[in-house]
Amino acid sequence: MTVFEFNDFRAYLVYVRDHYPGMRRPMTLERWAKKLNYRSPRSIAMVLKGQRLPSEDLVIAFSHDLKHSENERRYFELLVRKEKHKDNIPPIVLEELAKLNPKLLKRKALEGEVFRYVADWQNYVILQLFSTPEFSGQEGNCVAWIEKRLGDKLTADEIRKSLDLLEKLKFIERDSATGKLSLSTQDPFFTSEEVPSAAGRKHLSDQMEQAKEALHRQSLADREFTCLTLRVNRKKIPEIKKAMREFRDKFDKDFFDDKGNDVCQINLQFFFHTLEE
Repeated sequence: MTVFEFNDFRAYLVYVRDHYPGMRRPMTLERWAKKLNYRSPRSIAMVLKGQRLPSEDLVIAFSHDLKHSENERRYFELLVRKEKHKDNIPPIVLEELAKLNPKLLKRKALEGEVFRYVADWQNYVILQLFSTPEFSGQEGNCVAWIEKRLGDKLTADEIRKSLDLLEKLKFIERDSATGKLSLSTQDPFFTSEEVPSAAGRKHLSDQMEQAKEALHRQSLADREFTCLTLRVNRKKIPEIKKAMREFRDKFDKDFFDDKGNDVCQINLQFFFHTLEE
């Protein structure tokens, strides 16, 4: 992974330390300090822990040690500047970062596709189906199989459009010899930080519509719907969000099954019925 894969200089340095070129084990700070011509590893440790920003000399030393190209060196330098002004990042810094990063340039051209991927609920579901053991045995028309597995909620044309989008964004790839689709071995063309908020709102809205439909169509044995109305203090909203996210992550850890053939949805919703005093 190059520096262009990162939008945080510290995360990049931590990655480099753990995957230093030519080494099977993480680079020790003592050895790295020696390579950078620094007497003590303390300065590097403080940078990696977020206790200080690297000096201009240290930035140059890192780039020289990692054999950065001119664009990589400048990109790394700008990441440090971005962190320095994180409360008020100069627009010119963000513009230059985008121009230097070849991956960002490609992502820019795919903004509409990124919006569609996040906004339309079926893309997430179809992508999950690709990783099921049942899908790996499909030799024929996967469109017909997906249509059947989703209970005809989508037309064949809608499924084909979703597959085209997933392929364009490098979530899935096509075998040039057989034409068969499978999960991609490449990284997708965007990160979660690049997702437009409007797309996220549409996705959540569509998933709630799917939940309403499931409430009427699925048997009680196959679903669990419950709700709670309570009084809370608005000052505890950060704690409430944290608790919900921890529950979501634990649920995923406990119940995600690599051998599972079915795709399910869990929606956690918290909102106020009342206006703020």
